[in-house]
Amino acid sequence: MADTLAAKAADGFLNPAQFKAARLDTFRIGQTDKLVQLTAAEERKYLQQSMAHSIYKPYHFYSIQENTALRKVITLLSYDGEYKSDLLRLVYDRQNKLISKQIVAADASDGDVGDEAYGWFDAPTLFCFVEVQKQPVRETQDAIEYAVDSVVSRYQVSHEQFKQIQQRKFQRRAVEAQVQK
Repeated sequence: MADTLAAKAADGFLNPAQFKAARLDTFRIGQTDKLVQLTAAEERKYLQQSMAHSIYKPYHFYSIQENTALRKVITLLSYDGEYKSDLLRLVYDRQNKLISKQIVAADASDGDVGDEAYGWFDAPTLFCFVEVQKQPVRETQDAIEYAVDSVVSRYQVSHEQFKQIQQRKFQRRAVEAQVQK
């Protein structure tokens, strides 16, 4: 396994040891406490845009999705430390030039309102993205009732570019039991 990782890192563009999450089939933000933060130089290298490095919303190495001589696909997590996280899927060509950048998962909270977004590829050219917002509307001693708004979007992926082809909105109520302490 170590020999395989070393061979994959041979071109020097990616260092597999920096990525702590396993390859993802569904893009969802999981545990973030052991992630390696990108330096300013690494942000320029991987995001390939001129922007100021921010200590308030740093990027972290997340997962390697693909690492071949012809194509590299990674995810980076942008996390502000309190309220908002975005998981970016970055695709590079054989010259390690960034050819695609797409948010594939997110997580946010503000007060009682919680937002989560996650996605997956139904096929190599079809991406599904689900956004869910949950807000409490009534609370009793035994349960919390939530208003849940969801948006399900489907994207056609061609030449690593995402084009929305369908969007459906849903609203419902959900009840969760209160845990008694």
